[in-house]
Amino acid sequence: MEKNEVEMRRLFLVGCPRSGTTLLQSLLAAHSQVVSFSESHFYNTMTTSRLGLRRLGLASPRTRSKFSGFLNLIGHPEMQHYLPSFAISRRQYSRAFIAVLDTVARQQNKQVWLEKTPRHLHYIDDIRALVPECKFIHLVRNGEDVVASLYEVVNQHPDRWPSIPAGDAASCIDRCVNRWVQSIRLSLGYVGEPNHMMVRYEHLVEAPDEVVQELCEFMGIPFEPQMLEQYADHAASLVLPFETWKQSVTQAIASGREKKFDRLFDTQQRRDISARVAQMDLAALVSRSTPSTD
Repeated sequence: MEKNEVEMRRLFLVGCPRSGTTLLQSLLAAHSQVVSFSESHFYNTMTTSRLGLRRLGLASPRTRSKFSGFLNLIGHPEMQHYLPSFAISRRQYSRAFIAVLDTVARQQNKQVWLEKTPRHLHYIDDIRALVPECKFIHLVRNGEDVVASLYEVVNQHPDRWPSIPAGDAASCIDRCVNRWVQSIRLSLGYVGEPNHMMVRYEHLVEAPDEVVQELCEFMGIPFEPQMLEQYADHAASLVLPFETWKQSVTQAIASGREKKFDRLFDTQQRRDISARVAQMDLAALVSRSTPSTD
């Protein structure tokens, strides 16, 4: 690192889909020292499901095309040279990915980059083994609201959510609940660990200034009031044209429970969903950070 070069702060924002991660990403990206990007899906693509290849540290064959696609997505196709010609390992690909994000941040005179792919929650152990001194922000939202929002978007855009088949209501609801439960269990596993911060969506919308200030402290940067005013402008650059289900992120932050749960499900469905999500103890997932190892 050059003598006058500021050490890069690397953060990953994770959580269950439809938990408000795009809103939080937009708020943080409105800071003058933070740069963020559209979802990369890099580490979940890179990590192959073939156990033998994973044990050898080899990357999925799809990684190279995903890397190239991401460079085009963020407007930097000229950075292809960061990827070694014969890269086959996850470590090689990860180094190239991190080099790109570091470079983009430094080109914009930013101290922090924030990567937001909700599904990276499932790959935290892989990421922290590959990304030096990174931090994680976990966003957690009420289960009934997430299930309702996820159910709605899956049925409106089934081609974009193949992992949760639409059509059969009972099966779709079951998949949505399972997705939320699995996400909560994963986040609970990191409570109390260094460099992890748990944020409740409900707290964020009720007291955005308080939560964002806590997050700035966690990131090691001063709070800037304009973050609460300019986030919608940044949201527009982070949401892709086909992600129509994210368009509401540019609207004013609204507190209070959504009514989708009551509108989308009948009495028995609501009763069943509520019973299942109530089994997860969210008391430990308060908006707080754990001590840094820096």
